[in-house]
Amino acid sequence: MGERYDIAIAGGGIVGCSILCALAKLAANPGAPIKRNCPVSDFRETSGGWELGTPNGGIEASQLVLAASFWTRELALKIGMDLPLFAVEHQALITNAIPELISREGDVPTIRESSAPCNIRQDGKSPLIGIYEREPKFRGADALRPMACP
Repeated sequence: MGERYDIAIAGGGIVGCSILCALAKLAANPGAPIKRNCPVSDFRETSGGWELGTPNGGIEASQLVLAASFWTRELALKIGMDLPLFAVEHQALITNAIPELISREGDVPTIRESSAPCNIRQDGKSPLIGIYEREPKFRGADALRPMACP
């Protein structure tokens, strides 16, 4: 799972972990079991859904959500999906939680400065300052190519 850009929400960012927790809650409400601390080491499509390989044995699932942050693209390629997702090397400074964010409900807007290029945003109850290189290094850069628009 990557993050979705939505300017109407906290200045643009949606925290992927929050989406994952919401999806887990939606799945659990009608009775789907949630298995924690059970890393998936492999997966394959079957006629009825998906078979997941774990250290505790195989698990069958009707739906699959790729929630692997920087590794989502590589996992999607395994099932024939070529997603235009690439991690970019950058520096981030995150402080401890601060009282002003602890007492606040919701997230503060993200501040972006494209000429720097950097951003300041909320990470949990802590401020995060992200600084990007002028000539970024892409993870999986060998796969970068022009993307066709549908």
